[in-house]
Amino acid sequence: LMVGYEFSVMPFMLLVVFILANSFSMIALVLGFLAETPQLMTSILSVIMAVASMFSGFFLPRADIPDGWIWLHYISPQSYALEAAIPSVFVCPEGEPVVSYARGPCGTIDALDGGVLKKDVPKLDFIEGLYGLEAQNSGRAIGIMVAESAALLLLLIYALWRLRSKAA
Repeated sequence: LMVGYEFSVMPFMLLVVFILANSFSMIALVLGFLAETPQLMTSILSVIMAVASMFSGFFLPRADIPDGWIWLHYISPQSYALEAAIPSVFVCPEGEPVVSYARGPCGTIDALDGGVLKKDVPKLDFIEGLYGLEAQNSGRAIGIMVAESAALLLLLIYALWRLRSKAA
């Protein structure tokens, strides 16, 4: 089940992927109605997707994004999907000891920190430090993703109204 993750994580991951796909579908629909040609829409959409991916926090952690560009991180649906999904995979169930084993969500790894190799770093601490994420923010991230989808739906409704007004 998904590279050795616990089964209980699967429904949550599917929810995050569904909401993210919904957000990108809404962006594509809005652009489809506002663009004059399909070629223009696909060109603009590919630029939007590339910028959203670049500033989501996966390729470039949030702490390393320049101050003038950080707003792209906060409007990218991918940044909230990353914030919701990644830490939840590595959270230990209550009462389970943090032990050093290779595949489990509570395992530890050897990680570089400022050029210094640290032994037995808990995976969740490593992920949170690298990407600047917090496991307890998953619910907030899901809420923001749903709000972004709703805002894009309203934008789609406006685009349809505008298209209908032009036709009349």
